[in-house]
Amino acid sequence: MPRNELLTIIPGEKEGRKKRGRISYLIFELKSKQMKNLPIIRGKKIYLGPMPDTTEFYELYKSWLNSKRVMFGIGDDSNYSIEEVKAMLDKWRRDHDNYTFCVFDLELNEPIGDVCIRYGYEKYDNDGSEAAIMMGKNFGEGKGYEAMFLLLIYASRQLNFNHVNLSVYENNIAAVKLFEKLGFRKKSIIKDKTNGRRECIMTITKKEWLSKLTQENHKSEEE
Repeated sequence: MPRNELLTIIPGEKEGRKKRGRISYLIFELKSKQMKNLPIIRGKKIYLGPMPDTTEFYELYKSWLNSKRVMFGIGDDSNYSIEEVKAMLDKWRRDHDNYTFCVFDLELNEPIGDVCIRYGYEKYDNDGSEAAIMMGKNFGEGKGYEAMFLLLIYASRQLNFNHVNLSVYENNIAAVKLFEKLGFRKKSIIKDKTNGRRECIMTITKKEWLSKLTQENHKSEEE
């Protein structure tokens, strides 16, 4: 087993200082021989960690990609094979500008989706990074929101982003609402050249995100 270093991340406070009512998350830095070390980030309902490297997981991921719900969300109706899934995830692991985390249900300790923040996949006028999420199950339970929330905490603390961008289909109402709840704002509308669907380009700055964290902390203190 790799040696773990425990870090306590409390949004809006310095690392290591605990304050009652504040939102707190745990980050375990994995010391392994992977080409890119990703931490385990634990929240209330889910935790983020490296993508499993097993045939069983590749089969599960393939079933997510080939489901109608995910196809609608990502705009890709390809019928992926397990070999294609493995090759895609291996490429992400080797790419030092791609931070793709598996989302695990905390209680059941099983994969339910993924989130990522990456550079160089799409061009945005602010030269910022791009975020994305794909939930394979457990829809409408707040777990997708928490997964993105943890990802943005990691990005702001460890990657020191100035802008995070994303694109989402305009008729994917649930996803648009999720991103707006996180603090993303609509910037422009473009047409997907592959299928003609309208895409919302959304963005959030580091300053806006830190303001969102402050608001969340105030809510926790009042509860």
